[in-house]
This record gives sequence, structure tokens and C-alpha cells, in this order.
Amino acid sequence: MSKSMRLGLFCLIVCGSFFGGISAQHPILASFVLVQVDNTVQLTFGVLGGASCNGVEWERAGEDLVFETVGAISGVCGGSEFTEYYSLIDEDPIEGEMSYYRLVLGSQGRSSRVSFQFIPLDEGVKVYPNPAQKEVNVRFSNPSQKNAQLVLRNLQGQKVLELRGNSDQWNFDVDLLPEGMYILAVQSDDKSISFQRRLMVLR
Repeated sequence: MSKSMRLGLFCLIVCGSFFGGISAQHPILASFVLVQVDNTVQLTFGVLGGASCNGVEWERAGEDLVFETVGAISGVCGGSEFTEYYSLIDEDPIEGEMSYYRLVLGSQGRSSRVSFQFIPLDEGVKVYPNPAQKEVNVRFSNPSQKNAQLVLRNLQGQKVLELRGNSDQWNFDVDLLPEGMYILAVQSDDKSISFQRRLMVLR
């Protein structure tokens, strides 16, 4: 993978600061970010200015912590006076359990592992559990962290919940709502993200 795969600093801050782990996981790393993009997991990492490594491997493990290689970049990474950014995609992430990712930075050794929970999305959206009794989780593709609004209404059109934010996931309680069917709608400020789902609340 060539240096053209690097992401700019602006995208790193905007796209990565919420969804996954972002911290210096190794002395030569400026950042280590995991984010779900549709039904893939994207890793973006930055090599600090003045640092370099010869080849990078991306490893993944399930709850058993047995790591396997899922991606690689050949050749020298970094090496300039500026922080350089690279991106890798896991096209087949682990479903249904916590997974862990780390980097093997050539002779520089391994990074710390970062945990990530991949939730498969149906047409870019997942509302679960549904039916629900207590907490509801809403997950959708929002890699650019666009500001969005979530509104929950009963079948009479009355608003019973409203949330705003720039996340790709929301959690909220429904344990005080009457049993019945509700309409959950999410829309970004620029309307590029817009969907509705039916949500059944049980008692």
C-alpha cells in the first residue's frame, strides 16, 4: 500500500476521535484509531515525524486473544519530519464478541492491543434489541461524525425522546415507556444520513 493511502490530519481528528481507541499505543505512534465503516473495520494510524518502521502488520484476535494477521503494509512507513498517516481495512471482522487489534511495527515491536466491538449493520443501520424492555442500542454508519438527531415517537406521533450528537451509536432507556410500537428516526443535519425503524417496547 503506497503513501497515497495516508489520511490527512483533519480527517484523523474528525473521523477518529470518537469511534475507536485513539492514543499513542507505541512510542513511534501518534495515533491508533479503529472505526466501523458500514460492515468493515477501518484502522488509521500515524507514525510520528522522525520515526519509521520497515513494514507493518495488522493483527486481530477474538476473546481467546489468539492473534492472526489481517492486513499488511510493505516497505518503510514514516521516515519524514512530519507525522504520516496510513489506513487499513478489515473486510471480515469478528461478529458477536469483543475483538482486539494491534500493529506489528517491524523491528520496533508490537503496539498495545485496542478492543473493538463490531456490530453488523443492515442497510447501514442496527437497532437492538428489538423488541426491547430496558436499553436500546442504535448503531449506524457515520464515519465523518456528522451531527445528527434521533427522535422516538409513539404511533400517535407524540415525541417521547430526542437525542443529538455526532456519534455512530446511541444508547437509551425505554423501561419507563408504555408497551407498544414506536417509530425511531435519525437524520443528519445535512440529510445525507436519514432512516426510520420500528421499535417494539415490551413489558
